[in-house]
Amino acid sequence: MALYHFRVEDGISRLTPDPVELGSVNDARIAAARTLGELIRDEPDGLWKNGLMRLTVADHADMTLFEILVVATDSPALTGRRG
Repeated sequence: MALYHFRVEDGISRLTPDPVELGSVNDARIAAARTLGELIRDEPDGLWKNGLMRLTVADHADMTLFEILVVATDSPALTGRRG
């Protein structure tokens, strides 16, 4: 088991309060995808407001292991229609 730190950025950088103990990097990848999916479900305005959500996963020494990026963009067809 290893400790993983999750950092979410969507205009605000937030570090999860406690590291997560998981069995492998693959387990951390799955947990990261679920975490980001839940955040988008619970706070969708954050994605559209900033156009980007980034979840970074680091090890116990704060070395970045991987990132998940979600980018939201409007089509040119929406220019002037947003509201």
